Amino acid sequence: MTIEPQTGESFREKVRRLRSDMAARGEDLSLAAPPMWRLAWRLGCTWKPPLFVGFWANAFVMGAAWGLSMLVISWIGLPYISRPVNGSVAVITLLGGAFFGLFMAAVLRSRARRLRLPPWSEY
Repeated sequence: MTIEPQTGESFREKVRRLRSDMAARGEDLSLAAPPMWRLAWRLGCTWKPPLFVGFWANAFVMGAAWGLSMLVISWIGLPYISRPVNGSVAVITLLGGAFFGLFMAAVLRSRARRLRLPPWSEY
């Protein structure tokens, strides 16, 4: 368990405080703590919430997660429907992941700016 130096509160307590703050502001909790982050937190990772992460890091993580999940789904499901050309599936998921990642990073950055959130270390 990570202890924050300024406040002495644990990482989990800080995340709980963030979630209650976002709920009090009427914000969607899925942006403050997406399912992938909640799973990572339960597994013991201390990833900063996506609203406190930079644009390119969010773009990479969101795009890679989307691309990998779509690639797995297409490899499991598509062979029974029709046999796709291997390279085309990879290119489509790569492009889809890139667009999704850039879109989600833009949404997260604009939401963080609108909320005027301080850096995670000062939150």
